[in-house]
Amino acid sequence: MQRYIQQILKISSLMIFCCFTVHAQNSNATKGFDLQVDASTDADGDTRWEDSVGSSGFEYLLDDSPAVNRVTNSSSYSLFTHAYDFPGGSIGNEGGALMVTAGATQTRSFQNAPGDWTNEDVSIEIWFKPDNLTPTPTNGQILFEDGGGTGLGLFIDNNELRARKAGGNGNVAYNLSTDPSNLIDGNATADFVQAVVMYDVSAGSISLAVNGSLIGSHNPGGADWSGSDAFAIGTRGGSNVGGIGGGQQNTESFDGKIALFRVYRNQILDATEIKSNYYAGIVKIAPVFTVNQVTHTTPIPVSLTFKNGDTNTSVSNFVRADLNVTGATVSNFAGSGHAYTFNLTPSTDPSRISVTIAHDSANATSGSLPVAGITQEIFFRKAISQESDLLLWYPLNDPSSSTIAKDWGPHQLNGVISGGPARVEGKVGSAIQFDGDDDKVVVPFDPVMLINKYTVSLWVRPETNDEDYTFLVGRDTSSNRNYYMELSGSNDATSATLHHRFKMGNTGNEGVPGSAGVLMNNWNHLVITNPGNPGTAKTFINGVVINTRTINNTIGMDLNSDFCIGVHPDQDRCFKGRIQDVRLYSAGFTDSQVLSLYSSLSADSGVPVISTQSPVSINSGTSISLAQTASIPKTGFALTWSASTLPTGLSINPGTGAITGTPAANANPVTSTITATNLYGTHYLPTTFLIHPLPSSVTVSSTTDLTLYGATLNGSFADSSGTSYTVNAFVDVADRGTTPGAWAKQFPISVTAAGPFSRTIVGLNPGTTYYYRFAVANAGGVNEWTSSAGTFTTLSAVAPPSLGSLSVSGLTTSGATLSGSLLNTGGENPSFSFLWGDEDRNSSVSLWDNQVSMGIVGSGTQSTNLTGLQLGKTYYFRIMASNGVSTVVSSEIGVFSPAYPNITGFSPNTINTSSNLKLWLDASDLSTAASSWTDKSSFENNATKNGSPAIVTNVQNGLSVMRYAGTQADFHEFTDIADIRTVFWVLKKNSGDGFLLGDDNTGHFHSNAGSIFHSASWMSSPFVSGGDLFINGSSVVGTATDFPSSLSVLSLRTTGNVEASYFSKDRNYDKPWNGDLGELVIFNDPLSNDNMRKMEGYLAHKWGLTSGLPNNHAYKS
Repeated sequence: MQRYIQQILKISSLMIFCCFTVHAQNSNATKGFDLQVDASTDADGDTRWEDSVGSSGFEYLLDDSPAVNRVTNSSSYSLFTHAYDFPGGSIGNEGGALMVTAGATQTRSFQNAPGDWTNEDVSIEIWFKPDNLTPTPTNGQILFEDGGGTGLGLFIDNNELRARKAGGNGNVAYNLSTDPSNLIDGNATADFVQAVVMYDVSAGSISLAVNGSLIGSHNPGGADWSGSDAFAIGTRGGSNVGGIGGGQQNTESFDGKIALFRVYRNQILDATEIKSNYYAGIVKIAPVFTVNQVTHTTPIPVSLTFKNGDTNTSVSNFVRADLNVTGATVSNFAGSGHAYTFNLTPSTDPSRISVTIAHDSANATSGSLPVAGITQEIFFRKAISQESDLLLWYPLNDPSSSTIAKDWGPHQLNGVISGGPARVEGKVGSAIQFDGDDDKVVVPFDPVMLINKYTVSLWVRPETNDEDYTFLVGRDTSSNRNYYMELSGSNDATSATLHHRFKMGNTGNEGVPGSAGVLMNNWNHLVITNPGNPGTAKTFINGVVINTRTINNTIGMDLNSDFCIGVHPDQDRCFKGRIQDVRLYSAGFTDSQVLSLYSSLSADSGVPVISTQSPVSINSGTSISLAQTASIPKTGFALTWSASTLPTGLSINPGTGAITGTPAANANPVTSTITATNLYGTHYLPTTFLIHPLPSSVTVSSTTDLTLYGATLNGSFADSSGTSYTVNAFVDVADRGTTPGAWAKQFPISVTAAGPFSRTIVGLNPGTTYYYRFAVANAGGVNEWTSSAGTFTTLSAVAPPSLGSLSVSGLTTSGATLSGSLLNTGGENPSFSFLWGDEDRNSSVSLWDNQVSMGIVGSGTQSTNLTGLQLGKTYYFRIMASNGVSTVVSSEIGVFSPAYPNITGFSPNTINTSSNLKLWLDASDLSTAASSWTDKSSFENNATKNGSPAIVTNVQNGLSVMRYAGTQADFHEFTDIADIRTVFWVLKKNSGDGFLLGDDNTGHFHSNAGSIFHSASWMSSPFVSGGDLFINGSSVVGTATDFPSSLSVLSLRTTGNVEASYFSKDRNYDKPWNGDLGELVIFNDPLSNDNMRKMEGYLAHKWGLTSGLPNNHAYKS
């Protein structure tokens, strides 16, 4: 109970951390001790001196006859308020404090401690005040001893303080009476003396320190420092005295007072740590920092005050050089006497700043009090959500080489990473990949963990494990559970259930009902909250309350358990998957606070965000330089860049991120990962490089349509990239070469495909000779120029236009496309018309049935589409052009009759003229549903099978379909297509609310009950619901028409780019497809009406669905 009260008191002091005054670290003992008994705090009045740490499982049984009594202490030198008074004079095991198992009476040696402490280095510290320096026995009085003849001990022997280790000759001693090094204030019997005994196992060396100073050492040898005889303070523990052996060996129990005893396992204190512990026990002048321990702004203002207790006390000889700072630079140092100020500018973001003032750096202005040193830790980083309630924060972004999980919270309670887990891409930045076998993070117990109100938040991406229950985070001893989170159903392929457990009243395993819906292979934000009694404990998944539990009794606290991540405190139930951003707060959050946590990961992380947009198109065989940028929390702090599997010939500058070099002609595409790293973590950006050859054969053709003030420039180029193009014409009265800025005029040319192109230019002078060149770039961005300049001379006068040939194409049952060419404008662009009808009227323009004006045009071919024609009837047409000089009607006549079109040999690839066919999934010839559904387009965007979609053969017209059973697990996933414009399906739907297409982060194809698309713009994309939708070639309204229940051809042309990556699953919602899919074809271009009808006809004929086409469908027959 005493230790419980001490821990509760400690937590109450630690909870206030945001901005506080902190005393020097050295005003407290060096951290890391594994056992400590302190008479000043042992106020329970029993005969047991309890260990305030608890890791040994021991405590000390105080003799009651002769009695060891707790007494008060008042001193101007030492700080102890109480001590135990040892009566002395006993030669057995009496008059002292025997080490026993906690709560029992069995005496123990440190050999019996967990893991046998005696095979490791040790530092043992004791504060004592002897009543007598010259005890009668030859070997003096026992201060402590362990292990009999093979052990060690500390004795007062004829004025000397003597440390002994059996197994060798000699010992280490200091004369307390003569005090040769002037270490004792007054005499040794007047106040408490600090002694530290250290044994280095590997060196076989025993050392002694007195009042903060190392006295000396000796090498008795020996691979341990204790046998099986029990340990005791102030008397003999077993049958033999440690360090002497052979029974009592002329010793007696200690006569005097002992205030404090502590043990550091596997740790040899250095000189600074020894002096820190000494100063922790005496009156001194100590520096006190006033600073935010966790701070978010720079520069950081720091105040430093020297105090004796609570009294400001002046010192001298304290200067800027006495500040030993790492992680920051010091500026504006000022002050004198007891008060000093300075600023710290962090060296990095984040930065763990350490400010150390060595012991005795300053002197007391008056008096002889020593001046202690201090080490103050300051953590500079960006602020996060709910900062004021934060206790522990483990981003789990630690480097792969690190075995430490850094705590970014106010207490810096670092965890231990074991098992060698990989560091992988997280939801944002990086995460730890737990292997489900032995990977784990364990944070050793600290009283700051003792809270009865809490919120735990973490991001988790579970993977299917081989056991049902796996642990996430929390604490647990013998089913006394604190903020405990685990999953059941971890061996399920699709989802698991989250359990939130805690101790309430006398029941150690109470909790909120299990919360289903933690998706496998997906990132889930999991939060548990508990505001204590009274209140409501809750479980959240992705910001949404899933289950609750009324709190009507005290929330208990496990006093000893470590805080574990990815493994149960019993070291089993290992989690498999990724975890990042684990936070423990000291308050039960509201729903809105949890929602804020859910949406704040990116803002809180501090990880750089790379702005590069994928894919990146480049040209092979030419030098490139691609700049990279990334946003970071605070400017002025450097990033480290890297990249994996860059295209051959390219490299990345680690300081600037610039990607430079001359790329080789790799096979497309090249998938790389660009990373930008700061001390918050790493942003992994998958980037696809599309490597295109340079355009070639950029040529100048004869100039046409020469006019007084302009001309039509003609040219061509070859290119195999099939990408977008940038073409420019450069014109001047002289050839200016390949420098764009040197030319007087630049004219952009709209080009959609390689081959011939032209541009009519104006603004020139009559009768003037001009030079021109073309520059062509594909998506790679590098210009390829014509090898030499072309020339032309503008006209001085205008002539009649010249007409060329006629042709007919695109004949359908009710339409045709008429074409005719203008060979020469005559120097002034003429008006151009088609004359047509069911009789030839020759040059009698007014007698023709129809005249279609094409407006003012330049030379070249013009076309017009006719509709409403009669099947089998004969029609005639001519062309006409008129400029300011003359009107000309063609002597050639065109004759045509409407007919059924021919789609023999047509397929989706037939209209793939600019790599616009992005996906083609065809089940017709499949016999089984493999793990990957092969994409028949050129992009090889194969669809990965999830769950159990199945092939059913001979369903329609002898062809197979892919059948989906309507379960969330059944879908196909392909690489995200973000520029969808035209889609064709052969499908039917049985039931449910599945979508035509789904995605991991959008709901563009959102359906509604009874309709293919949802009418609300915030549900489905207006580009989809407002597009052109056809079922079996008949136009329908998607927001008012239900899905077909029999196999049908659906076609959709959207009004803008939309996105999809599934057939068919809606993000993480339960909206699966229940029905059949025969074929899915996606284009990233809005296809023309004729091409849409061709696709419908192709699919209808292939699948035996022509009877569903309307009678006037161009491709029904």
